[in-house]
Amino acid sequence: MALALTLIFSLLTAVTNAASATIQWDAAKKAPPEEAKGFRLALYLARRPEYLAAIGALTLSFLFQAAALHEGELAVVQPLLVTELPFTLFLSAAWLGLGLDRRELLGAAAICVGLGVLLGVGQPHGGRLTVPPETWAVTGAAVAAALIGLVLGARRGGSLRRTTLFALASGIGYSVTAVLVKATTDRASGGIVHLLTGWEPYAMIIAGMLSVLLQQQALRAGALAVAKPVTTIVNPVVSVVLAIVVFDESLRGGGLVAVEVLAMLVLVGGILELSRSPLVTGQRRDDQRHEGRLGGGRRHGADRAA
Repeated sequence: MALALTLIFSLLTAVTNAASATIQWDAAKKAPPEEAKGFRLALYLARRPEYLAAIGALTLSFLFQAAALHEGELAVVQPLLVTELPFTLFLSAAWLGLGLDRRELLGAAAICVGLGVLLGVGQPHGGRLTVPPETWAVTGAAVAAALIGLVLGARRGGSLRRTTLFALASGIGYSVTAVLVKATTDRASGGIVHLLTGWEPYAMIIAGMLSVLLQQQALRAGALAVAKPVTTIVNPVVSVVLAIVVFDESLRGGGLVAVEVLAMLVLVGGILELSRSPLVTGQRRDDQRHEGRLGGGRRHGADRAA
């Protein structure tokens, strides 16, 4: 039952995240030119009912993620959140009335197959509710050192270097946030007083805000097509490592490691492919309805013939 709830809540997290991203992107694209920049854009969006619905979906996604992490293993939940990419692809296509090309479909299939094999073969299990203080201290120090190193490294070099390093830092930050969300939900089981007197919820808020800031720095430094796949790949990988180190979760090893690595490579390939899709990145296509689109090519051919 716990596994079923973990899967349901994880997929609901991915779906609501995808819906929020799709609606926010569409609302921002519809903004008049004079309202499309800076503070004016924020004010314009705040008055749009669909944008408020997107914020509601984003809030729901956090609650679903918290429920998933409370019910199941971190090493299961965080990889499943990668399904946000194919969900975004399909929702955006439906929202805009577009077809999908073969590379987008293959990318979505690769993510689904890679995840299915990785979780099916690896079967993450185990875990503990009480984490020793020394584990928190050592892990926190290691993460802080990694983030400081990445941010310092991103202060120099070209756009690609800065984007990659900030995106790496953002992915690590989101992984740490997930760890702290799980720790916070576990602590909440002891009641509201027990929750509010612990350090975990406050650390979770700080980590979440820092992750968003790092992601924005990555986007400012370069292209979304670089930042998005790096963050998306790093998040589940680091989350699995932290699940093993912090919560003492385990994956099946032995001869199955090679299969798990292969599944991870398939998953990464799907992420890289979908991260280039304009339907996922939110960038406009000049050829949104070109002949190569499945379901659209025949229609355009008929239009030209007419």
